[in-house]
Amino acid sequence: LCKLASKQHIMSEGSGEVQGPVLQGDFASEQDSNAQVARTMAGMSQEERARILYDVHGVSEDLNETPEMITRSLASFEEELNQLQMNNIPQSDALRMAMAKDHAYVQNRSFRLQFLRAESFDTKAAAQRFDRHFKMKLQLFGQEKLTKDIVQDDLDEDTMEYLYSGRYQNLPLRDKSGRHVSLYIMKLANFSGNSDISVMRRIFYNGMLNAESVETQKKGVVVIMWGIGGKKSRRLSASTFWKSAEVQKSLPLKIVAFHFCYDNMILRPVLSTIQLGFDFFAGVRFRAHYGTHSECTDALQSFGIPANLIPIDSEGAVTSKDYHVAQMEKRRKYERQEFQTGIVMIPGSFDILVGKGKPFQEHPGNIELREWIRRHQTNYEVAQKYEKKNLVLRVIAMVKGRGGRFLKDDGGYWSEVEAEVACAKVGHLFRDKKRPPKSAAAKKKLAHRP
Repeated sequence: LCKLASKQHIMSEGSGEVQGPVLQGDFASEQDSNAQVARTMAGMSQEERARILYDVHGVSEDLNETPEMITRSLASFEEELNQLQMNNIPQSDALRMAMAKDHAYVQNRSFRLQFLRAESFDTKAAAQRFDRHFKMKLQLFGQEKLTKDIVQDDLDEDTMEYLYSGRYQNLPLRDKSGRHVSLYIMKLANFSGNSDISVMRRIFYNGMLNAESVETQKKGVVVIMWGIGGKKSRRLSASTFWKSAEVQKSLPLKIVAFHFCYDNMILRPVLSTIQLGFDFFAGVRFRAHYGTHSECTDALQSFGIPANLIPIDSEGAVTSKDYHVAQMEKRRKYERQEFQTGIVMIPGSFDILVGKGKPFQEHPGNIELREWIRRHQTNYEVAQKYEKKNLVLRVIAMVKGRGGRFLKDDGGYWSEVEAEVACAKVGHLFRDKKRPPKSAAAKKKLAHRP
């Protein structure tokens, strides 16, 4: 297939037409990736296979993290790290260097919890990921940045161009299970303009940015690679995909599902390389969708993914990267401490989105809020005016008691609204439920009203 791709590209250059992507380097074969997945699945128990299926479809239950469990896991994590260093494993040199440079940074409890959650509290695997993290960070950013959070001002010009290009974006809302959704647009890929190191640095920066959310740490990330549409030739380097997989395995994030959408069979080697290159956790959660734009969006929606938010039209053109650019610009200002107010990159499952439109209505927090209001509608209708106000305040307290917030879209980030706006939102929902549904005749009359 790799040879076929190169041959088609050469033929197209001669005829003045470009047929599709050009694959360069040693991509994995479909036979190798299928064999690896088969071996992995064969070694699993029935319960483990069921858990994978639940994870991919977003119906698995969150792990119950008790204080005792966390304390015990952190202690075991420390023992595993000590064992790694006692065994003089080469990559542990970066970890030892970090410990000597800033002991408090390496020992930070919240930081270590990210790696434990990435491995579902498998302490040995988490310690190995933690060790790989510092090795990768040393390789990408040097000793000076080893014990500092990477910010955009640490990135070189090439990496910043890649970061702001829109090739990699986060969907503005989570899926129906509350999972973070990341999108990589292959149509925009042209690795001849970006070095492997800049691609790797971008993945590291975005990964650590996404890992800041505790909900994302717990629920994991859904990754979509979009290879549909577009006639512009792009060079896809095998080495870039292999190295990208290595960076991913060093980040405190678990990939719970990986969806590859494509409409050109030449991309099959890319699919196989990704499936084989990522770690055990991601490889068996891989799903491929071959077809048109609408067929693939329908397939994604069957997994609870808000595919309507993917900024690509049916012709393969990127409709907008404004939201992504605004998000990165606001993040840079936040990193420079140009403002101190809290900003939210991706709303949580318990958050209430203040606004109109289907994406707002289908957000998990908004759905649950409407259900809660439905159950208390009778009490609201018979209540006195001051009692209605108290009921609205109770609803707001219920949302905040679960860690939820009332958020508005600030163009790139979400911010918490004032108390008056939250009260107005809840009150409107109570009053809206009280109104009888319009008949078909009434709707038709309103539609023809001048």
